[in-house]
Amino acid sequence: MANQLTDQDVLKLAKLSRLIIKSEELEMFKKDINEVLDFVSMLDEVEVEEVKPTNQVTGLQNVTRADETIDYHYSVDLFLNASKFDNGYLVVPKIIDEN
Repeated sequence: MANQLTDQDVLKLAKLSRLIIKSEELEMFKKDINEVLDFVSMLDEVEVEEVKPTNQVTGLQNVTRADETIDYHYSVDLFLNASKFDNGYLVVPKIIDEN
């Protein structure tokens, strides 16, 4: 059996998870979390000395290609009619609200 979590541990986990736990729910959450930790602690009992590390079992490989710079041969003259143009770049209004 793993070390049991205290009320303070559960409240700290809730705060880190940005969850609001009512006082009447605290015991239920503590019991549930401790049961999960007890279940996971059973993995410590599994013998894995002879087991080779596995990071992938399907044999599939990621398809990648080399990064290449593509020159589209556009002329800066294309952007002369743009409302704002600065140092070779189009200037566009900010559309992401950070609030």
